[in-house]
Amino acid sequence: KAFDLHQAVKIALLAMAVSPIPPILPGKQLKLGGRPAYIFGLLVAISLVALVTVPLDVDILGRIFGREVHLGFAPIAILIGKTVFLPLVLGLAIARFFPTIAGRLAVVLSRLGNVLLVAGLLPILISVWPAVKALVGNGTLLAITAVVVTAITAGHLIGGPDPHDRIALGIFSAMRHPGVALSVATTNAPENKMITAAILLFVLTATILTSIYGTVMVRKLG
Repeated sequence: KAFDLHQAVKIALLAMAVSPIPPILPGKQLKLGGRPAYIFGLLVAISLVALVTVPLDVDILGRIFGREVHLGFAPIAILIGKTVFLPLVLGLAIARFFPTIAGRLAVVLSRLGNVLLVAGLLPILISVWPAVKALVGNGTLLAITAVVVTAITAGHLIGGPDPHDRIALGIFSAMRHPGVALSVATTNAPENKMITAAILLFVLTATILTSIYGTVMVRKLG
């Protein structure tokens, strides 16, 4: 309401809002001193809840805005299963049956995953870069920043007495699974590069702001 945003940006913001957290996030939080049990517990819990809430939220938003929009359970379950639960189960199995190599393999696979992630995102980013640049300067970046800062603040405030838990939840609250968001957004607006550009701009903004927030908070803790 406060910004005169492009329709694609509004769709992207709503899609990101109803999406779960990305599977690559725990690595960042562990480096900031977060407790593994808390971080991975949140990842699993939110991913499980998302199987129900994402299709439900899409249906509710469609009713609110008077549009016929639906997203089935199966696409979300497959996407979250492939990106969250399958890697998690494989990792637990390797740690259980091959504990001597699990630690070394985890480091190698983590680095390989980051390389593949960049390699996969780079062509998409290049293809929609003109649309990303068109969104900067018309209030979109300011609106995204406001959403991200609000999410970080909310997560930090309800994160409990442990300062590292507050940092972890602050970051969790601001970051979203771009794959799920794209699935939600493009179900009813396929091939819309502006939506993809807005989602990528959100991811980039959230990544930068959560990194700054995490670094500052850890330094304050000494």
